Amino acid sequence: MVIVVALVLVFSHVSSPTIPQKYPTYSVYIFTRNGNHTQFQVSYSVGSTTGMNQVESLSFDNKTALGNFVQLRDEDCISFIIENTTAEFRLRVDCDNVGVYVLTRNGNHTQYQTSYVNGATDMVQIEWLSFDNKTALGGLVHFSPKCVSTVAENTPLEFRIRVQC
Repeated sequence: MVIVVALVLVFSHVSSPTIPQKYPTYSVYIFTRNGNHTQFQVSYSVGSTTGMNQVESLSFDNKTALGNFVQLRDEDCISFIIENTTAEFRLRVDCDNVGVYVLTRNGNHTQYQTSYVNGATDMVQIEWLSFDNKTALGGLVHFSPKCVSTVAENTPLEFRIRVQC
């Protein structure tokens, strides 16, 4: 009888499920001026940050080049600019998301929300982007050339972009 009880305890311990954590998967590239050159570091959603990297051939004033500096090779990743000032340029790269990006008004600014395949969601404030500029909203999300995007909803309250790869 003692053996049966020990087996029941072992089987009940093995069968207990593990619930995965729901965290967004993203990185933020932070570009700043360093004299006549540009430096950048990468901050990850898990809390780690790289050291500063000097890019001597990249002008901080060329915002198009800064935006194109990060190449998206993975089809389930997108990028968008979250800050664009004279002191700092931040580009966020989201991966493992479901391909639907919801933009909503937040005062004079825009909020961006995405959902991830693991069930997590994340909301980002984009202060430089006016919600009334529908052309800029449609061009906010950058993705792999293998993907296409469509505007799934365009109302006074919500602008929804769907990306299919």
